[in-house]
Amino acid sequence: MLRAAPDIGGVPVTLRVQNQIHPGDADNHAFLMHRMTLATESGVLTLADTHGPALWQPRLHTHRDATHRLVLDGPGTERLAALSRSTFPGSEPDTFRVVFDTQWPQAINRALDAFIASIGNPALAQSQSAWTLSVTRSWHHISTLLGPPALIEPATPPEVALCQQPCQQEAE
Repeated sequence: MLRAAPDIGGVPVTLRVQNQIHPGDADNHAFLMHRMTLATESGVLTLADTHGPALWQPRLHTHRDATHRLVLDGPGTERLAALSRSTFPGSEPDTFRVVFDTQWPQAINRALDAFIASIGNPALAQSQSAWTLSVTRSWHHISTLLGPPALIEPATPPEVALCQQPCQQEAE
């Protein structure tokens, strides 16, 4: 894993990258897909994985009494009734089968729809091309900094099920 601590627009950023690949099985053995966390004064917004969920964790805060103990009941403690974590609707995790059979084809269809919409619309085509070039340049720059991936050939990882069959989602 590579760690870097640059800042983007004055905002500190930590980047962790698993720069490894199985030469005969490139689609497997990644520890993380995309995981992003944005910490703010009010709480933390996390995309836990490429396919979700997106989580909001408000920052815990309550006042203190005259003896400097946290006040947990009474006036001024309304914030304590908030959920300690919420899942953004529509970002709930799903099975890998649903990801492959539904989510990825839908994403491809949206990309094709955007491409088709850009045909005959030079302004839209230019905007999409500029974005694509920008992303490509960024990946090239990052790939150059990382260097070639380390070749790995791990065995099939053991399956660890948190619960039997579809787990009960968060408390309803």
